[in-house]
Order: sequence, then structure tokens, then C-alpha cells
Amino acid sequence: MQVWLPSPKENVGPKESLGRRLFDRPKLIGAIGQKEVPSLDYRDFEDSGDGKVSLDRLGRYGPEKPVLNYLALRAHAAGERRKPSLEFNGWVSIQKQKLVGSKKMQIDVVSSPEEREELTEIEKNIYHSHVEATPPATLVEGNPFFLYFLALHLKMMFEKHGTILGTPPVQHHEAGQTSGKVDGISG
Repeated sequence: MQVWLPSPKENVGPKESLGRRLFDRPKLIGAIGQKEVPSLDYRDFEDSGDGKVSLDRLGRYGPEKPVLNYLALRAHAAGERRKPSLEFNGWVSIQKQKLVGSKKMQIDVVSSPEEREELTEIEKNIYHSHVEATPPATLVEGNPFFLYFLALHLKMMFEKHGTILGTPPVQHHEAGQTSGKVDGISG
């Protein structure tokens, strides 16, 4: 099977598998012996400061292994660049049609490959996309609560319709650097 390489101008298809990266974050601890509630952390759905929530395009009809391998390298590197660094734990994935099908908020997913020249090879991502959301009538765009509401809405949609995917093993070079090329895909 040939590796899927989406065209930069290609729209995100309705059956495409989309993933939000999950990182290991400190958790609040309750009473001793209290069971942890199985839930996604809303912080994994917050925007990165630009008002856009990034998603990885994982495959045309479901997650594709070569794509996951390519993205895992970039996700591990992105976690290491954060202050403090965070360990990448995989993705939560969902089909686009299930994510955009909510009546509570108008959402679309737009292809936005990161291929700018100033990026290093490991920072480039040909499978990058982002969420574009129209605030409901009760929230005005630019309202700081809108981004919080969006994060909670995405968390709810991924919990209801999504699947947790583990992270594939990452191949490191001798110097501890991750490779920018996997299974014929380069940056």
C-alpha cells in the first residue's frame, strides 16, 4: 500500500481520522485510595495561544501506521521542546464527520500543513490541520471564555466518539536525535 501524502490544498475528508496529541501532565490527587476518573484532560484541547486547536491527520479512513510513525517523531520532539517538557502519550482520534456533527457549536477542520522554511525538519508536519469554530450566539468571538468552552466541547466530542491510540516506538539516532524521515515520508 502506498503511503498517503495529502496535497497541501486538499480538504480534510469527512471520514478522515483526526488526532489530538495527548501529553502526560501532573494530575491533582484526591483522597488516599480515591479511584481516578477515566477522562481526558481538557488541557490537551486548549489552543496554543493563537486561537487555533491543532490536529494531526492520521489517515484517510482510519489511522495509518506510516503516518503515525512520521507524526510520533514530531510529537515526541514537541513534548521535549515544552517548558517543562512533557512526555507524549499518543493520540485520541476521531473521524471528522463525528467531530463537526455537533449542533452545539459549528466546527470545521482545515488542512494547514506546517512547511515554513524557518522550521527544522522535525518541526515540519505535512499532516497538520486545525479546528475553526464559530462561537455560539451566547459567546462573542474574542471572549476568553470562548476558547475554554471550545476546549471543553472538543474534549466532550473526543470522549464521546473518539478512540485512544498509543504511541508507536520512536527510532532514535546514535546522538539521541530523532529522524525526520520514516517509511519514505520526509518532513
